[in-house]
Amino acid sequence: MYITQKSLISIICIIILSGHLKLTADFLITTESHLSLKNKWKMDLDSYR
Repeated sequence: MYITQKSLISIICIIILSGHLKLTADFLITTESHLSLKNKWKMDLDSYR
Protein backbone atom coordinates (compact mmCIF):
# COMPACT_ATOMS: atom_id res chain seq x y z
CA MET A 1 0.00 0.00 0.00
CA TYR A 2 2.75 2.44 0.97
CA ILE A 3 4.71 1.74 -2.24
CA THR A 4 1.68 2.40 -4.47
CA GLN A 5 0.86 5.57 -2.51
CA LYS A 6 4.46 6.76 -2.92
CA SER A 7 4.43 6.02 -6.66
CA LEU A 8 1.10 7.83 -6.98
CA ILE A 9 2.61 10.90 -5.26
CA SER A 10 5.63 10.79 -7.59
CA ILE A 11 3.34 10.51 -10.64
CA ILE A 12 1.36 13.55 -9.42
CA CYS A 13 4.63 15.44 -8.88
CA ILE A 14 5.76 14.58 -12.43
CA ILE A 15 2.41 15.76 -13.85
CA ILE A 16 2.65 19.04 -11.90
CA LEU A 17 6.27 19.54 -12.97
CA SER A 18 5.57 18.81 -16.64
CA GLY A 19 2.60 21.18 -16.56
CA HIS A 20 4.78 23.84 -14.92
CA LEU A 21 7.47 23.32 -17.55
CA LYS A 22 4.90 23.68 -20.33
CA LEU A 23 3.59 26.89 -18.77
CA THR A 24 7.14 28.23 -18.49
CA ALA A 25 7.84 27.31 -22.13
CA ASP A 26 4.61 28.99 -23.28
CA PHE A 27 5.50 32.10 -21.26
CA LEU A 28 8.99 32.22 -22.79
CA ILE A 29 7.60 31.77 -26.31
CA THR A 30 5.02 34.55 -25.86
CA THR A 31 7.64 36.87 -24.32
CA GLU A 32 10.06 36.12 -27.16
CA SER A 33 7.44 36.75 -29.86
CA HIS A 34 6.40 39.96 -28.08
CA LEU A 35 10.03 41.14 -28.01
CA SER A 36 10.58 40.30 -31.69
CA LEU A 37 7.38 42.19 -32.56
CA LYS A 38 8.64 45.16 -30.55
CA ASN A 39 12.00 45.03 -32.34
CA LYS A 40 10.30 44.75 -35.75
CA TRP A 41 8.13 47.77 -34.95
CA LYS A 42 11.23 49.72 -33.85
CA MET A 43 13.06 48.77 -37.07
CA ASP A 44 10.08 49.86 -39.18
CA LEU A 45 10.06 53.16 -37.31
CA ASP A 46 13.80 53.65 -37.94
CA SER A 47 13.47 52.87 -41.66
CA TYR A 48 10.49 55.26 -41.88
CA ARG A 49 12.61 58.02 -40.36
